[in-house]
Amino acid sequence: MKFTPKTEKELTEENLFPKGVYPFEIIKSEDKTSSKGNEMIALNLRVFHGERSMFCNDYLLEAFGFKLRHAAVTLGLSETYNDGVISAADFIGKSGWVKVGIENDKSGKYPDKNSILDYVGNPSENPSSPVSNQKAAETDDDIPF
Repeated sequence: MKFTPKTEKELTEENLFPKGVYPFEIIKSEDKTSSKGNEMIALNLRVFHGERSMFCNDYLLEAFGFKLRHAAVTLGLSETYNDGVISAADFIGKSGWVKVGIENDKSGKYPDKNSILDYVGNPSENPSSPVSNQKAAETDDDIPF
């Protein structure tokens, strides 16, 4: 078998999605408690990029209010968010768009990985806004691609 040898860095980079905005669906959602004792919602997302997809974990906490609010608004949960009580069950099966970044391990122990930076509206509907309008967020019945 002939092949092109690659470094660990090259292999890691091949498996990362470039920074950008991608469609996603929520595969799993759980109510949990953070290591500091705060309530949080742990999400497992499947993020799509062309014919590829990846799984990515994300955590919604009150301490990161912008991300919690943006997730709720872009997934059609504004009323629930405004009531001040939201649960993992509200997120199950939802889909939309996320802004993906690359997280670097400064210690060098772990390879770089993709991370969820924010939840955003469909970029083709309103590319200048980080959160699309409510009408667009309510159309989350299907995976948006």
